[in-house]
Amino acid sequence: MKTMIQNLDISETVLSICNYLASNSEIASFCQENFQKGVKVIAGEVTRNKIPKKGDAPYIVLYDFKKKEGNNIEWAGYTCVISIGISAQKDEEYIGVNNNVYILDAYDVLSKFMNLIEEVLIKRDGDPIATCNSMGPYPESPDGTHWVGFLEAGWRIYQAMGGNLYRERI
Repeated sequence: MKTMIQNLDISETVLSICNYLASNSEIASFCQENFQKGVKVIAGEVTRNKIPKKGDAPYIVLYDFKKKEGNNIEWAGYTCVISIGISAQKDEEYIGVNNNVYILDAYDVLSKFMNLIEEVLIKRDGDPIATCNSMGPYPESPDGTHWVGFLEAGWRIYQAMGGNLYRERI
């Protein structure tokens, strides 16, 4: 039976986005170059004992998925939070940028990783993100060896009433 409104399944949508991120060659290259290993991608909410730690980095966790669908809206809206984590081998070092300006190396690397993930989601065929709010990077561990940042990504899909609204992915 066809529905007259958009009705995306949350778990299938989250898995689709996670599969896209996990298989992206730009993300894979960035992780190999900066961390000498692949990215771990986690779909959906995590329990306290499953929260990624420094040893899991680099990681991407997609959670807190929200959707707004209905008969009285023209655009269906979807948002989720994406946590991104990296690790450093030792307490962070400042790197000189120019003329007495310094930045922590992990802050710089995580900032670039967050920006790459946003770019990859913007370039996604069919369902690019419409909005993205960034928070971080922040040191997760006091010794500066585990850093996290957050993206809140949003999608909008035009809702054509009475048409085939089935979407294979978001």
